[in-house]
Amino acid sequence: PGQDPDAAVALANPAPGLQIKHPDWRLLRLVLHQPGPAPSGAKPVPVCWFSATPEPIPAKMHKDVTVRLANDSDWPQWEALFREYRISQIPGGSPPFTDDKTATDAVWALCADAPPPSSKHGWRGRLLVAYSSSLLLGAAHVILQPRPSSVDAWDAENPQAWRGFLQDIFVAPAASGKGIGRALMSRVFAECQEAGLPEIAWFCLSENASAMSFYGG
Repeated sequence: PGQDPDAAVALANPAPGLQIKHPDWRLLRLVLHQPGPAPSGAKPVPVCWFSATPEPIPAKMHKDVTVRLANDSDWPQWEALFREYRISQIPGGSPPFTDDKTATDAVWALCADAPPPSSKHGWRGRLLVAYSSSLLLGAAHVILQPRPSSVDAWDAENPQAWRGFLQDIFVAPAASGKGIGRALMSRVFAECQEAGLPEIAWFCLSENASAMSFYGG
């Protein structure tokens, strides 16, 4: 009684409780979908969803740039660049529910740590890196994701049951505009095509003008 139903409410951090209840989970991002007033401190973040058939993408690179699967030697440079990228992707007013170490460890374990195959496609994640000589210029993370199904029973053995999901793609600021992002995207599409996946999907913050232009190009 007497309480404004549209007043902002305190934003609790559910991550610790979820990680106790589900110790195998790795919370990289947490999106709250709940009717009612927006939590105090929260910021609405419109996103655009993209979906495409994995087909070859022409990409031109300088002859000294290579894109390959990551290995253990890439960890120091990749971790530093991923932390920098992650900070840029957390909107102002949105608390980071997972600390940097937990997030970097989880992404590396999922995509680059040579995990056992989890499906007939032979991998559950790919971490791709772009290099010039010994300098890391950018990276992309793609994982297997169940596809939404129009039938009641989802069949993991059905070749159409999975898609590639591009979690992240980022380029070092000094290498921006040199075709590194397109080269990484080309390799992402190639990996998904070679795995027999029927779809590659990703989303992008609508307010990220440079990324939206990149994906629309």
